[in-house]
Amino acid sequence: MRQDYKAGETVFVDYCGPTVNITNPKTGEIKTAQIFVGVLGASNYIYADATWSQKVGHWVMSHAKMFEFFGGVPEVIVCDNLKSAVDKVSLTDPVINSTYQAMADHFGTSIFAARPYKPQDKAKAENSVLIIERWILFRLRKVTFTSLHQLNAEILKLLEDVNNRPFQKIKGCRSSLFKSIDQPALKQLPLTRFTTVEHRKIRADFGYHISLYNHDYSVPEALSGVELDVHVSADVIEVFHRGERACSHARSYETGKTTKPEHMPKQHRHLAEFTEDEALQWGLEMGQATHDFMQTAMKEARRRDDSYRLLTGMKKLEEEYGQERIEKASIKCLGIGGTKLRNIRSILKTNLDRTVTEKIKINEADFEHENIRGSKYYH
Repeated sequence: MRQDYKAGETVFVDYCGPTVNITNPKTGEIKTAQIFVGVLGASNYIYADATWSQKVGHWVMSHAKMFEFFGGVPEVIVCDNLKSAVDKVSLTDPVINSTYQAMADHFGTSIFAARPYKPQDKAKAENSVLIIERWILFRLRKVTFTSLHQLNAEILKLLEDVNNRPFQKIKGCRSSLFKSIDQPALKQLPLTRFTTVEHRKIRADFGYHISLYNHDYSVPEALSGVELDVHVSADVIEVFHRGERACSHARSYETGKTTKPEHMPKQHRHLAEFTEDEALQWGLEMGQATHDFMQTAMKEARRRDDSYRLLTGMKKLEEEYGQERIEKASIKCLGIGGTKLRNIRSILKTNLDRTVTEKIKINEADFEHENIRGSKYYH
């Protein structure tokens, strides 16, 4: 059926089949760029740009650039059923990608997905793709590009030539029809520029983190194992649960992990924030001998976790035996040169601490003799 399109009503969008090589001048690495094409239904005015991929982020930003190129927004976008546009393909009720829909809502337009395997639903896009391939990509086939910006500058220059070429059967050109028909009928651009927000559903692991692009972000511990709505922009990661925002993080582009202390269970947070000074302060509250024992034991500890285990172990012994016996056991342990938690535990179990009243005194000889070496000899 022959279609007649109203002014400012419809834009058709698609990607070209051929890609363009871009060479890194420093490394010689070659990457391919995808060519996005959009055409207005009434005037056949064409837009094109190059992106690194057909992923949803590049897909929606090409639309935003296209609307800025037109200077306005049409009522309807007719698209193909690529994954960045349609989550569930259907003849009657397709499910539009949430990020793509958010972009359409921002610009005040609607999305119509063409029927699968029905290219006639977007014939103008198919024809415009052929025009871009023949009149632009063919002319650039022998040019070596070193950046995406350089390629887009050349496309924009040649695009002006494409839109100014006179029609063969009617008067005027695409540019003249656009200015007289489509441009006056387009909706105004929104006052704020569009920022890409990708919408994803991610289940938090049982370590209260979600994994996103090789980086882990913490969520409140209560949401462990729960499927969450995650909004991803260029700068921020926002996590929603049942329509309410649970938390947010500054986006990181490095491999690693971001954990907020308030998301951690009490015991995890205590371990993360633990310092040896905390252990020594607790020991001092128990008594000087306990402090000295813990200081000596932590000097021999190989890892920070060993010091943490020492503190938790001493606290458990204090709950079982009391502060006074812990202090006496520490005196006994220091006297025999013990530096392990098991030494304290053994002293308490065998009640050896009950026989200790003071530290063992070591008497030095108070006279000189040639057969007595003295303590300085062993230093």
